[in-house]
Amino acid sequence: METPYLVQNCEIKNGKLVYDYMGSTEYEIGRQAKSLNRIFKEGLYHRQTTVTVGEGTMIVYLICGKKFHADEYQLLLQRLADGELRLKEQITFEAAVRKEAKSRGFKVSNIGSDYCGSTTAWFDFENDVLWTLSEEETVKYFTKLKAIEQLWSKK
Repeated sequence: METPYLVQNCEIKNGKLVYDYMGSTEYEIGRQAKSLNRIFKEGLYHRQTTVTVGEGTMIVYLICGKKFHADEYQLLLQRLADGELRLKEQITFEAAVRKEAKSRGFKVSNIGSDYCGSTTAWFDFENDVLWTLSEEETVKYFTKLKAIEQLWSKK
């Protein structure tokens, strides 16, 4: 498992999976499609892990291949939530985790940005995993990815 470096903000708009324009060519050359194909080949699956934020624990919902090692990735997600990892481009995960923790009444330090925009998922296409902070969002993404998998299998 690689330390995340190329992570992309995602959301579903008008029924389509939309990646945030991240401003670097690494995000523009089709690596996402290659990652999705690897996930589909292994079998689309979902798992849960957690991150600690302030005084509480939050569930992180992973969409990945069946053989994905969520326990190993949890350590990396925790570092992302803590703002310890430097990525190619800035993502909104740390802010989204902080915002969600505050909405649940957890005591969270005021250090760092609270801006998380409209991002509802993050896609680490080097490690072949997409994640959300909501079970409802996970269902939406899983359903959308299943539809993409079926569409691509017909080509």
